[in-house]
Amino acid sequence: MARRRRARRRTHVGRWTSRIQPAKYGGAVLLKGSEIHSSKLTERVVALARRLHRQGTSLTVLAKRYRVNISTMSRAVRRLTFRHVR
Repeated sequence: MARRRRARRRTHVGRWTSRIQPAKYGGAVLLKGSEIHSSKLTERVVALARRLHRQGTSLTVLAKRYRVNISTMSRAVRRLTFRHVR
């Protein structure tokens, strides 16, 4: 007969939300876009890239032009990042 596994108790009470990020994890909750020190793009570049993409420039060309990975450019153009940029 197979042994039944006991359900593990959760030792971690829960995850924090992005608005309540603990200071020990950097506390960079309210920083946006190029305010984040590791950001590869600026708001100006993202606005220009979105405009160029709307006009037909491919993401590959944009990514190479601004020296970022295609996924980084794709996320910026699709407003998954830099949501505050119009």
